[in-house]
Amino acid sequence: MYAKAQTIPNSGFETWQNVGGWYFNPESWETNNSQIMTPVLQDTNSFSGNYALTLSHAYSFIKGYAKSRFPLNGHTQAIKVYVKCEVSTLDTVSVQVDLFSNRQIIDNGMWTSSQSISEWTLITIPINPKSYFGDSLEILIVGGDSLETSFSLDEFSFDIISGIDTGTSPIWTLYPNPVKEKVKYELPGCESNSMILLEVIDIYGRTVARFEKFESKGEINLSGLACGTYVVMVNTGEEVLVKKVVKK
Repeated sequence: MYAKAQTIPNSGFETWQNVGGWYFNPESWETNNSQIMTPVLQDTNSFSGNYALTLSHAYSFIKGYAKSRFPLNGHTQAIKVYVKCEVSTLDTVSVQVDLFSNRQIIDNGMWTSSQSISEWTLITIPINPKSYFGDSLEILIVGGDSLETSFSLDEFSFDIISGIDTGTSPIWTLYPNPVKEKVKYELPGCESNSMILLEVIDIYGRTVARFEKFESKGEINLSGLACGTYVVMVNTGEEVLVKKVVKK
């Protein structure tokens, strides 16, 4: 089944601990803060709650990172988080997600931005559906190289899929690809009377279109979207599936 379950430790960055001298780390997160440099900051300008996490090169003169790894039981195919950033020209910020099984990476996902996002925005990071189950998940947040770049995050969340590990990915189709206007989907084995949610996600992790369908075979209209690469994420109620599509 597909259900909200488990939470990323300190996903809202509410709890911070003094790890030496005057600098702090968010609880359950590793950073490259030191008594000399503090590129990862406790930020009161949060999306919700008391604090957010901000990586700022200007306060330390080094690129910051924050990393957390935690156990999970099942498989997640998307991580969501609220972000905002000021990104200098030719610079980037990123969030990398790795799913582990027996200490080996079995699935992964990556979100990067070279553009500034001025307001808190919910982004989605799809994870490649190569296999279903892992035993732990790691999130790595990386700041920029420029003194003018800053990157803030708050409220990580995810869903898991639980059940029998088949060891194979579900087969479904999305065509034509590339597409000019309407793309067709087919979900073999999905009950036609159950609600299917389709989300279209741009390269910045933002949901730009959302469709609710009650059929396992149909089409969605992408004519209103700009040309580029998107991810179509399908929630059937029992599983979450992702595919890339190119809009011409």
